[in-house]
This record gives sequence, C-alpha cells and structure tokens, in this order.
Amino acid sequence: MTDISSISRSELAARRQKLRRQRRWRILQTSWQVFAISGLAFGAVWLATLPDWVLRDPAQVKIKGNKVLTPDTIRSLLAIQYPQFLLALEPDAIAQRLEDSQAPIAEAHVIRHLFPPSITVHIQERYAVAVVYMIPAAAPNPQQKIAPSAEPIPISLLDDRGYILSYEKYVSLNNPATYRP
Repeated sequence: MTDISSISRSELAARRQKLRRQRRWRILQTSWQVFAISGLAFGAVWLATLPDWVLRDPAQVKIKGNKVLTPDTIRSLLAIQYPQFLLALEPDAIAQRLEDSQAPIAEAHVIRHLFPPSITVHIQERYAVAVVYMIPAAAPNPQQKIAPSAEPIPISLLDDRGYILSYEKYVSLNNPATYRP
C-alpha cells in the first residue's frame, strides 16, 4: 500500500481530470440514449396518429369471396361511418356484425392495411339449396283440402348446413336475376 504523501500533486490533478472526463462521457452517453429513446417514442406516437390512416370513402373497403352478394351490398352491411380512423376500427367486431346480420354470410374476416389505408373483407356466403313453401289456406270447403288455384308462397330458404335464411331478406340483398325459386 502506498503512502498518501508519496503521491504528487500532479498525479492527483491528472487523476481528477481523468475522472471528470469519464463522468462527462457517461453524461453524454446517457443524454444521447434519452434523446434517442424520446425520439423513437415521439415518432411512434406520430405514426400511430398519422392523419393519412383514415378511411374516407367506401372505395377503400375491398370485398373478396363474394359471388352472389354485390360489394356495395356488403359495404352497406358494414355500417362504417366515413371518415373513420383506421386504428379505431375493430376488425373482429365488424366480422361478427356481418356474421350476425340477416345476410347470407357464413364467415367473415376483416383485415386492416396501413399502406395504403384500407380494409379487406373476406367473406364466405351461404348458398340456398332448398326453398320452404307455405301453401295458402283454402276456402272452407269440406270436400277440398287445398284450393286448386292456390300457389305456394316461398317463406324461407335453407343452406347446405341447414341454416334458415329469410326469403325476403335473401332476395332483397341478392341480385334478383341470379336467383329464381
């Protein structure tokens, strides 16, 4: 162990100067790290609130997988208010709303796209494979059970999985030229 009296003033001054340099370097490093992290956080917030990430019109909604329903019909079922901030949209809620609607949609998946700002809706439609008819009540004639001139009236449809579709809703949503009972 060295004696304190054996260290000269010049050695002590050099040591203090070296410690000051190290402290300045650590402060400079810490300042740079804080500045870089702050810049990244600010940039992320700015990107998240970028005003260009807005759905301005229904043309930014792309529909895929439809064969019977028109894209405009599906867009009307989405019930999106325009302009709508893209990050505020909930794709799962939109898909659930489409599946729960009375439209013949079996499954729906909604995907957001940031570049360019848009959403894509993938749907799987329900196709009617059977028609349920109702025969109007006949005139109270005890000899005839059904009036000969009574035509059956379609009241509902069935898809291939046995799901009941409303006939009126199905015909109103679909192109009437594509479906004839």
